[in-house]
Amino acid sequence: MDLGCHRRLLPGRFAVVATHCAPPGHVVSAWQSWRDAPSATPSRGNIPGMTISMPFLSSLSSLTAAPACRRWALVGLCLLSGASWAANKQAHSHAAAKPAEAKAAKAPVSCPPLPAPFSQELFSSAAEQAADRGFLWKITKGDHSSYLYGTFHAGKAEWMAPGPKIQQALDATDVTGVEINPLDPAIQREMATVTQGVKRNLPAELQARLKTRWAAECLPEAALGSAPPEIQALSLTFLAGRRDGLQPSFGTEIMLAVLARSADRPVVSLESASGQLSVLLGSSDAESANLVNRTLSEIERGQTRRILSRVAQIWEQGDLDALEHYADWCDCLKTPLDRSQMKKLMDDRNPALADRVDGLHTDGKKVFAAVGSLHMVGPTGLPKLLEQRGYQVERLR
Repeated sequence: MDLGCHRRLLPGRFAVVATHCAPPGHVVSAWQSWRDAPSATPSRGNIPGMTISMPFLSSLSSLTAAPACRRWALVGLCLLSGASWAANKQAHSHAAAKPAEAKAAKAPVSCPPLPAPFSQELFSSAAEQAADRGFLWKITKGDHSSYLYGTFHAGKAEWMAPGPKIQQALDATDVTGVEINPLDPAIQREMATVTQGVKRNLPAELQARLKTRWAAECLPEAALGSAPPEIQALSLTFLAGRRDGLQPSFGTEIMLAVLARSADRPVVSLESASGQLSVLLGSSDAESANLVNRTLSEIERGQTRRILSRVAQIWEQGDLDALEHYADWCDCLKTPLDRSQMKKLMDDRNPALADRVDGLHTDGKKVFAAVGSLHMVGPTGLPKLLEQRGYQVERLR
């Protein structure tokens, strides 16, 4: 969901860090194959709701098959922010030359499973199990309607096809909006620029813990690169569900990207990369160290994995009541700092997201706006904000 992404994992943080792990060359290559694939050729396969070009499938598969993604898989909530993509940018040049680094880690580890490669068979199998998951609203103003969809940025292969209500909503729209579109080369450059300009000095003990945890996830030390440590720790957060079958590469945004391509539907960003990254980074070395320490502590004691599993269940079942009462079970709002960070991650971003959706709709677009699910709840959630802007809002179940 974005169920959002926090620097500490929590449901509302699934929306923040969706991440792309492939280096620029892979991303651009995938985008070009996606863009240039013929609209109808004998190589296209047809499955309910999806007509997928084989060149695009091949390129998409390379995003998770590439060395960087085998270590990393599309961290976090996959096609949303791409913050972690920037974090690993420097690692890609080391990965091919030093594949044995992960094996050399001091602590014995049991590596999580790799995601299945993208293929026509994967999507066909998913289509046979298609069901409505997540949270969907229809918003109407003027003479047309748009849709809000609460996403989850990790998932399972069998979730890679939409259910009937979601497919119907997609078919009724002409543009897909996500928090940010990491397939856009300009977005990639912006992410790289922002993260490369951040220099941190972590205490040696904390840096050692970060490296140990990185090795425990079977990631080579070189993959740490020179990214800000907050981003490195967040990357680990979104890998925590892999042992429970939750792969970032099967996040909702990947599914929506495939569907958008099959329908020749453009994908637009609802936020800027720099804006998303600004809420993830500390303002000083001390704040950065605090964020990394807390994130690692939650991962080490299993809290992150438990929350991710709970969120996945809530999202799969479309349990809006449980999501709205996340404060009762997330263990994420205990301190003033927790509450301040949540406000920064969720409440403070929602008005701009609502403005962007409203702007597209007012321009005559029929928008399918997909953002992390925690952006949808409470008095500052997108459904309420758009209702205040004169929309008729209806939840579709």
